[in-house]
Amino acid sequence: TITQDQTGTKIEIEFPDSVVGKDKIREFKVSYLNPTMSQVNGLVLETFIPAMNSQSGYDQHQVVLVTPIRFGYPSRIKPDNYTIKQEGQNFVLTYDHLPSEGVSAIYGSQQIFKVSARYFLDNPHSQPAITQVSFPPDTAFQKVQYELIEPQPQNIEADPDGNWIATYLLPANSTTEVSLEFLAQLNLDEVHPWLNPQPIKEHLNQQQFWNTEHNEIKELATTLPNPQAIYQDVVTRLSYTTEDLSQKKERLGALESLRQPQQATCQEFTDLFIALARANQIPARRATGYAHSNDPLMQPLSLVTDVLHAWPEYYDNSLNRWVPIDPTWGSTMKGVDYFHQFDLKHIVFAYNGKSSRLPLAAGNYKLPDQDSKDVQVEFASNFPILTPNFSLNLKPKTVLGFTSLPSWYELEIVNHLGQAWYQGKIEINTTDATVISTDIPAQSTFLPFETKKYTIQVFNQDQFLPHSDQLTVKLAFPEYEKEGSFEIKTIKPLSPKFTNWLLAGEPKTMTIPFTQQTWLISPSSIVIGLLTSGVGLLLIISFSLTRWLKYQKLQKKRNR
Repeated sequence: TITQDQTGTKIEIEFPDSVVGKDKIREFKVSYLNPTMSQVNGLVLETFIPAMNSQSGYDQHQVVLVTPIRFGYPSRIKPDNYTIKQEGQNFVLTYDHLPSEGVSAIYGSQQIFKVSARYFLDNPHSQPAITQVSFPPDTAFQKVQYELIEPQPQNIEADPDGNWIATYLLPANSTTEVSLEFLAQLNLDEVHPWLNPQPIKEHLNQQQFWNTEHNEIKELATTLPNPQAIYQDVVTRLSYTTEDLSQKKERLGALESLRQPQQATCQEFTDLFIALARANQIPARRATGYAHSNDPLMQPLSLVTDVLHAWPEYYDNSLNRWVPIDPTWGSTMKGVDYFHQFDLKHIVFAYNGKSSRLPLAAGNYKLPDQDSKDVQVEFASNFPILTPNFSLNLKPKTVLGFTSLPSWYELEIVNHLGQAWYQGKIEINTTDATVISTDIPAQSTFLPFETKKYTIQVFNQDQFLPHSDQLTVKLAFPEYEKEGSFEIKTIKPLSPKFTNWLLAGEPKTMTIPFTQQTWLISPSSIVIGLLTSGVGLLLIISFSLTRWLKYQKLQKKRNR
């Protein structure tokens, strides 16, 4: 007889007679098909063989995995105590004795998904409002290429966890629907090793669902000295709920999951790991996003409506990187190791590190009482290799939108593609003048469709009245360069380190030393201020005096 429920499949065999006599044995074979245990998904063959439920009654447990030769050797496999050989057109991988572990094998090193998502941003008020949302970002193992962002945000920037935060201005009494379409390439090896931000103090803090300072959490944490011990405890302590999850389930948090261990979803597995890790001073954070599942019993997804998933990451100081793990699937897949080996199924939509809730991931931006499916995911076969496409623009710096400031310019660099570019270097040169830059970093990151603006100042050494010059801007990446040349007007100042004064409040060393003197304000700036507008002159004088007074105050402090 065969019975099946949420806990698995049970096969009972009744033999018509008994085996009688010395050294007599009965040999029998049970064959069955499991369409989800091994599947080709997109570009990858993945096989997950759960561990035996019980070892009692078995002297030996052998696992033999036969795969067509076209898939090659496994890219990742756990456990690693196997033998492999070729038999005809197949590879035969054998575990001679596997008492309590499952097998996880991945053939292929990359997976590509095509994702579409909708965000509903509501402003019911009578005044315009500003709101921020999180777009799925690049990570150390994930590369994202946007084909559509409509409408474009006012701004997009990365937060300390690496989330891409987009800012929108919402008109009064309106609802804005934002549509995204993008490709996500997942990799077994790091493709962006620099996207492993150093932990910050908030990665150890107590949060709403991470009760790190509660006695129950602290006492349990003292018995779990490292991330692997915490993972194993969470996997064995919690059990995935048998409740109907078609409706939204309240998030219990770490402490309550200890008290209701049979009611856990991916949220509770994740929250408990993070709370225990932080209680042991191990930086940890929460990833939320999409995880492809062939079997909702073995690989459940808990965040309903858009079938989202949550899993933790901890920071490994010896590797200098964040390590993703999945204790939920480590529990439900009965012995498959999701601590030492991750997969190509988890797409990060957002990280929660400074907060246990925010930012929200795609799929969570809905209107009140709305129950729509706003995330669609399918496999893709191609991730285009793009060449950077930037434009460089230089225009005079203005105050209040109409008064140009002498020798001040604004450099605008626009990324016209939906892919982020890293480690960009910006070089600025002129024919005769000295360039002072106050806010151009040594290396720049440009997010999808991002526009960056930098303030620069350019002075000459001889002319008090505006003098024509040529300024060259070069943007360089490892395999790409973009150069622009611009006609500019420069003046000769009479004051110390003028730019840094006005912008930073204290004189600093010029990028290209102009003189050892200290500058405050030039006669030409006063003349130009009078010619352009009285407002321009007042602003120049006001800025200069404010910075000068601040500088004098700092000098007095230093001389004490």
